[in-house]
Amino acid sequence: MRNLERFFATCMVLTLACFCVTVLVNADTWDEMTNGGADAGDFPLNDFQMGDGTAVFDIVEGSLDPIIGDEFDSYLITVTDPATFTIFTEQGLSEDDTRLWLWDTAGDLVMANDDDPAFGNAPPWLARINDPSTFAGNTANNPGSVVAGTDYIVTVGGFNSDPLDANVVDLADMTFNTFNTDLIGINPASNGTFFTWDFFTNAAGGDYQLVMAGAQLAGGMTGDGCPSGFERGDVNTDGTIDLLDVTPFVTLLVNGGFQCEADIDISGAVDLLDVTPFVDLLTGG
Repeated sequence: MRNLERFFATCMVLTLACFCVTVLVNADTWDEMTNGGADAGDFPLNDFQMGDGTAVFDIVEGSLDPIIGDEFDSYLITVTDPATFTIFTEQGLSEDDTRLWLWDTAGDLVMANDDDPAFGNAPPWLARINDPSTFAGNTANNPGSVVAGTDYIVTVGGFNSDPLDANVVDLADMTFNTFNTDLIGINPASNGTFFTWDFFTNAAGGDYQLVMAGAQLAGGMTGDGCPSGFERGDVNTDGTIDLLDVTPFVTLLVNGGFQCEADIDISGAVDLLDVTPFVDLLTGG
């Protein structure tokens, strides 16, 4: 009987969602200046931007101007799904020759890329990083895999600047026409420890946009950041989890809104992954 009850409750939630849904949107764009209020930091340590708790941000936009020393921007991100994890620089913007580096929060390089293999050695020279198991190009120097629920720092810069160790050796060997379309890790010729950036005032600059999948800007709206004093599942906040919570739950599901009570799986978004645990709360299953 309990399974039958759960079956009908699930059908009701999904039927309402299918009836109402047009476009499911649950993410937003972070602007380096509008949201961040200033130039994003170069890295390392705490020299980066992160979200402000107002939304789930999976697109980041900003600009680089090497002539005035603004050659790198860094952002703290959280990986939510390693299987789909990807960060790339979007086409059609004035910064069309990018490089990307991914660091762990201890400041160690995880992986880097100069040119997305989808474009090869031809403009636009955009960059892409994602889990080695899903990367379309080659891998070198055993780049590390990302871990779900873990924070990393992504840095965007323009060709042909690089991070250096104390011996002035590139941490990521992105030698042109050798590794420039590869996903790479730490250069084995370096000591593996970041020391400084190799700045070039003639490096590529302009407006950029970072697009993420399987990740979002850390510090954005997340279930773990919800305040105390609420009950997950009590979406209409009347003190009881019952069928009166279904309609507001579905409304959030369809419209891409967020409410702590509806984020049952504590993922930072109200989506189809919340349906089953919501039904479990409704039915006591």
